[in-house]
Amino acid sequence: MPFTKDQYSLKRTLSIRAAMARAIERALLEHQFDVHGRAGEFAAVYDSWPDYTARIVVPAAVVLPTPLRYVAARMTPALIRESWEPKDGEGKSLGLPGFGLYKTADVEGDFQVQIRTPTEGERDPYVAGMEDLWTASDTDPVDVSGFQPGSTEARYGVILDLPEYYNQCAGFWLLEQLPLDDADKVTREHRETIFTIRGVASQVRLGPVQPMKPIVKLEFQDPNC
Repeated sequence: MPFTKDQYSLKRTLSIRAAMARAIERALLEHQFDVHGRAGEFAAVYDSWPDYTARIVVPAAVVLPTPLRYVAARMTPALIRESWEPKDGEGKSLGLPGFGLYKTADVEGDFQVQIRTPTEGERDPYVAGMEDLWTASDTDPVDVSGFQPGSTEARYGVILDLPEYYNQCAGFWLLEQLPLDDADKVTREHRETIFTIRGVASQVRLGPVQPMKPIVKLEFQDPNC
């Protein structure tokens, strides 16, 4: 029986922007911060701050919506050969008619991550931890320049999985840090810092794949020549 679209193993449950934001949220929730010798973590990570009447347990963070830029768009989408299904038991394509992912463009966006802590003394360890998190300091630096269209220089950062977007991955790195302090925040025991994190990934679409048919060309030599 022919391989159907419903049998394809990689699924898309979120848009690429939402999947990238979700990857950032997971990274924030899973990271352990060194807060003056004790382990700290975010109590919650939001996609928007709750209403001002709601009580927010800090430390907390929010990943704010961001526009995406579609760059390096392709007139002819390119098949990602590793995505071609059906596959054998070892994960190799069988070369049969099926489905695969076609890269249509690179997308990039500058995600705003705002962190909130109760005191100045607690904010600094979280700021330092954010710098560690997005530079992969606990491992060898990861070169994410391949995710940046037109880049010719190596760039450290992190690579995160996007399971909600066909199980693709995205590169992320820090661009900017900005402390936010005013009298009202201090009164409410809030210390805030906003980080700008650039994320780059590939926009793909799912489509049918037909194997190339070999063409046999026969040439005969005229014995009279």
